[in-house]
Amino acid sequence: MLTQKPKYNMNFTVGSLLIYPSIEFISLYLKHHDWIAARKEALELNITQSDKTSSATRILCEIRSRLVLLSDAQFEFFNTANLQDKLYLLILALSKKYRLIYDFLIYLHKAYREEKIINFTKRNFDVFFNDKTIYYPELISIEAAKLLKFRRYTFKSLQEARILDENLEVLPVSFSKDLIKIIVDSDKGDLLIFPRIN
Repeated sequence: MLTQKPKYNMNFTVGSLLIYPSIEFISLYLKHHDWIAARKEALELNITQSDKTSSATRILCEIRSRLVLLSDAQFEFFNTANLQDKLYLLILALSKKYRLIYDFLIYLHKAYREEKIINFTKRNFDVFFNDKTIYYPELISIEAAKLLKFRRYTFKSLQEARILDENLEVLPVSFSKDLIKIIVDSDKGDLLIFPRIN
């Protein structure tokens, strides 16, 4: 049976990792167990710190679309996790929504393991992306400005999640034992999106 090629969502145009509104939004969801009620309170509290309701609504919609891709166990664990584990779960959720980020992280993992590359640059992303266009010609038609924004948000998110430091050097992954188990129980392959896992 042929494996279906993933479709790449390139609409990463809202924020980056959205750490603090994501943390607050999950807390509100677990309080109400209802996304609509959680969004209503999130808007009232202005957890996104947005000037316009339309902007806040768009950000909350983006956050929800990522978080629902976590497993039930990962989602429940998030609320009591330490900050670093929360960041790892947020990058996992982000990469599940934007498959190109997921595949780029696996590319970084392989480059770190096999080629001993420690520092990554924007050029690494460009090489990765250009290789992808060979198998996914639809990516060639992506507007340059949109691709640059996608790349910028990707690197910003990896820095916010402490996957890369400010110099784009790969940081060691410091999972808690509980988080490793929760990720493995859902999909062991997801560990490969963390380039410097011990």
